[in-house]
Amino acid sequence: MLDCGKAVFNGGQMDQVPSFTYIVSTQEIDCKICTKKDTAGEIKSGGDDNIMGNSWRITISRHQEPDIEVTGHYWEVTELQKVGEMK
Repeated sequence: MLDCGKAVFNGGQMDQVPSFTYIVSTQEIDCKICTKKDTAGEIKSGGDDNIMGNSWRITISRHQEPDIEVTGHYWEVTELQKVGEMK
């Protein structure tokens, strides 16, 4: 990942468990390499100059049974979905 933009608030719900949805824009290097022994490291597609923009929808919800000593907070990511891609 090269860059992560600001999280933009997209919506919220206060039904059974409070949850909030954000849209986050990122920039990534699109480069696929081979992992097979004989050709490990060989670029199959893309490259280090092939930059791609993505948008992600992230929903966080209040955990129903949080373990504060382990996590340190009451929230958990309940959805992470790619909603847009631009090469």
